[in-house]
Amino acid sequence: LRFGKLLEDIDAFAGNIAFMHCNDFDPDTTIPILVTACLDRLDIQYPITLELGQDLQLQGKASWAGRTSLEIEIRLMPKNGAQD
Repeated sequence: LRFGKLLEDIDAFAGNIAFMHCNDFDPDTTIPILVTACLDRLDIQYPITLELGQDLQLQGKASWAGRTSLEIEIRLMPKNGAQD
């Protein structure tokens, strides 16, 4: 697993979450333009040991919304079981 590829996937996932949060499903509404400003913090709460063929799962949500910005919270965990 390349760490840079993982960060790229997390960034794309955060963009999808932000788009779903902003989408009002009205075809007359202008499509929002979204930009990743920064990654504020990356906490490794427990080590993830990867085995050949093991899948990982991303979970995310918009944890704060302002008028022009969003905060997205994402968790990465083994797909076979969630750890908190």
